[in-house]
Amino acid sequence: RNVTDTLFNPLLALDFLGDPFLGDYTGADLSARTFAASWTQNRTGYKDGEIFVYVNQNIDLPTGGVTMAIKPAQFRIISISPNPMTTKIQLRVMSKIAANGSIEIFDLSGRVVATLPAKITEGESVIDLVVPPIEAGAYFMRLRASHESVVEKIMIRP
Repeated sequence: RNVTDTLFNPLLALDFLGDPFLGDYTGADLSARTFAASWTQNRTGYKDGEIFVYVNQNIDLPTGGVTMAIKPAQFRIISISPNPMTTKIQLRVMSKIAANGSIEIFDLSGRVVATLPAKITEGESVIDLVVPPIEAGAYFMRLRASHESVVEKIMIRP
């Protein structure tokens, strides 16, 4: 919509799926009658932004272009409980894929203090973990599978 339109409200902007849009356009180009634009966007239900691109190969034709995610997220952590934790923790994961992966717990200096196996199923997974004794404090937990990863903060209590 035209930004000068009095009905335009950027807080009500929607993306191509009809979800609220929160993102930033990073570039656009027009060359040889082909238009391309790219942007980052946080989609509803995802914690990390994704990169999108729109390409219209011939701006003279009335047909629209194609919008696609360059690297759509394959999985996300829905919840971690309890957090703070002692030695037992449960992750709920929503995934588009089934995969065997790993969970790494690392301290604030980046040193890995524990590595555990993780099995993700398509749809919603519940992963129960027993973490070896670790000194109380703040840590990061990285869930890795299928060439991607998600990082969350966790607290370990005495």
